Amino acid sequence: MTSTSQSGTSTITVNLRLNYDSSKALTEINTKVNSVINQLPSGVQQPVLTLSIGQTIDAMYIGFNSDVLASNQITTI
Repeated sequence: MTSTSQSGTSTITVNLRLNYDSSKALTEINTKVNSVINQLPSGVQQPVLTLSIGQTIDAMYIGFNSDVLASNQITTI
């Protein structure tokens, strides 16, 4: 998650893990935003949440092999 702010505008960007349900994430984020909306200064506009989906194809696949470990002992790094 990253955020940037400029005069009058703040933007929060959330990047999800591959294959994470984006609709579920949007609902979770919306719930969090709504829980703190009363803490925003008076007169601010309602937050706008948008969903954008980036590239849906993996950029790279990596295989691991070991002369020491069994294949079931090699785990995600």
